[in-house]
Amino acid sequence: MALSFQLVSFLTKAQSYSVSLADSLFKSNNFEMAATNYERVYFFSKDKDEKIKSLIARANCFKNLLLPYEAYNSLVRVLNFELDDSLKCAVNYQLALNLYLSNYFLDAEKYCLKNYSLPVNTTEYKNSLLLHGLILNELN
Repeated sequence: MALSFQLVSFLTKAQSYSVSLADSLFKSNNFEMAATNYERVYFFSKDKDEKIKSLIARANCFKNLLLPYEAYNSLVRVLNFELDDSLKCAVNYQLALNLYLSNYFLDAEKYCLKNYSLPVNTTEYKNSLLLHGLILNELN
């Protein structure tokens, strides 16, 4: 009985976290708490778009904390969802950028190359071309 009460208490507390709470923590530059709350949103949300947005926002928290590899780890989970081409391009660019900033140049190059096959002409596509040049420079 006590275990079920603790479980219900945990679920109630966990579900009380919302995107607006995480967003307000992000806006107040409390990036660690915001990242934790975005993870809770991802875990408890039933909405696919909300899950994707929370992972992307969580990655932005880690970028602001200057932890690009943690941002990469958050973003790579987005690829488990079916994405439209422009969002896939944006995610691939961010993955490549975070790997580049973490000095994983070969892995970063793979995400830039994935963008070449996408039929988009977005800012992220153009940025991935520039990033690919920087990666190739690092690889000589």
